[in-house]
Amino acid sequence: MKHPLALRIVVFAILFAVLFFFTPLLCTAQSQLLLLLYVYLPGISFVLSWFFGLFCKFRWQLPLAVGVLFVPSALIYFNATALWLTLAYAALSALGCFFGSLWRRK
Repeated sequence: MKHPLALRIVVFAILFAVLFFFTPLLCTAQSQLLLLLYVYLPGISFVLSWFFGLFCKFRWQLPLAVGVLFVPSALIYFNATALWLTLAYAALSALGCFFGSLWRRK
């Protein structure tokens, strides 16, 4: 049974919300937060988006959801200087979706 696209987007958006809102709670030092912000979150975002592209082709809704979900997280856990990463995470998500959809075609 195939699930509708909206349900798949919601499931992946929930995964991104957990990633953005609960993983910073595990960090105890500033250096861990910086490593999370610049290495782990972008890498995991790319991989999750790659899986989405693998199963659902390229859709613009997921990169948009990633950007929208990261804004409150940046303001809560980091400061306003981390807001530029919203575009970076959305771009990485778009690249992941694109490469996942390319992998699907082969």
